Amino acid sequence: MTSPTLPMSMTTPSDLNGVWAAEKLREQLITEDPALRQAALEMSVQPGAPVDDCIDHIVRCAVLANGDSTQLLLIPVALGCATPARLGSPALELISSFLEDKYPDPVRSCAVLALFRLKLVPVSAYRRLSALLVHENASLRQAALVTLNLAIKPATNAITQMVATLSPDRWTDEALAALARSAGNSSENKRVVEQYVMRSLPSAPIVPTGIAGYTALAQLQPGGPATAVLGRIACTATEPSHWKAALAALTTLGDAAQSAAAELGKSLALMDDPDREESMCRVMVSIRARENDVPLARVVQRIQAGPERSAAAHCMLLCLHPKRFAPAAKVVAERYAAAGDALKAALLQTHKTLLGTHPGGIVAQRS
Repeated sequence: MTSPTLPMSMTTPSDLNGVWAAEKLREQLITEDPALRQAALEMSVQPGAPVDDCIDHIVRCAVLANGDSTQLLLIPVALGCATPARLGSPALELISSFLEDKYPDPVRSCAVLALFRLKLVPVSAYRRLSALLVHENASLRQAALVTLNLAIKPATNAITQMVATLSPDRWTDEALAALARSAGNSSENKRVVEQYVMRSLPSAPIVPTGIAGYTALAQLQPGGPATAVLGRIACTATEPSHWKAALAALTTLGDAAQSAAAELGKSLALMDDPDREESMCRVMVSIRARENDVPLARVVQRIQAGPERSAAAHCMLLCLHPKRFAPAAKVVAERYAAAGDALKAALLQTHKTLLGTHPGGIVAQRS
């Protein structure tokens, strides 16, 4: 998030030379004048602002803000800029309170990011962050999951209680990912989560329930049957929302989904839909497909004669195993001569990755 800048109308000549001194900042943060408080908050989020010396005054400012959405937005941002060791319980609890659903989503988002930046998650935030795992905004769900990961073990009860209240049609990838991670290394906890998820999968729709469930199971057992199911959906589903969700899930799993690469590679060898092709290539890179799972002949053919979008996507696969795929550099150089500017950049980088240098012919054409 980009920090707000201080409006020129609220500056004085001395302000233009740097941030306010702590004494002035403290005074303006608790003034009765809303415009001056606003200016003080905007100054608080500037680089180098003496936030550590003003934490208590920022907390007091929250009361004076009296529901002003702009000021409430800046307060967690300012507190998130403080040195973690300087924050006491009142400041942390204030940030946590901004996670409640009575606040606008931008304020809640700033509070989540503040806790993540501080690497501090108070107990009161466990339930609130868990609730955000099923928010309609995907970015807010993802931010809540990343922040909750900082305290995943102590937050286990809050996570399991939240998920237990959900009907399967309200499952999200983030909610079940948190549930799976909360199981930790305990075989018993993993078994309980697996049984809970499996009970709902047989009659569940693929999106969102099925994908969320299989992703959670794949996290519990990397490379197991659930990973294979996600790979099958990604390759065979005809509904775009289904295969896109499956590919997104595999990307989230990363190396743990490497066992799906073989099926993805076979499907990619027959694929001529540029959108799906590009997505599959990106996923195979994300899960670090082994060289034997990359359909090299098809990759070379698409770089040689496929649409530029597809050629660029397949270049990523060559870069996965540059030593093994180095002979393909000849085709990369040949395609460069007739490529558009965007594809030329990808081809140039691919050639350098494969052979370690830019061949003279390509450099000459580029200049």
